Amino acid sequence: MNQTKQIQIIRLQIGLDECIEKAVFPEENFCFEAPSDACLEISTYTIATAILCDRIPCLQL
Repeated sequence: MNQTKQIQIIRLQIGLDECIEKAVFPEENFCFEAPSDACLEISTYTIATAILCDRIPCLQL
């Protein structure tokens, strides 16, 4: 769940050739399934800029 007051951009990197991106609004949930070698990136979106906040290997989730 996006517990911030800002839009977050979720990027799920699956291998070298595949990724999924989604804008997650405040209080919105994002559920996904991914292989353990995938990586989840969370960026906070502000006016015309996305700032990478966290990069989490899916093996740790």
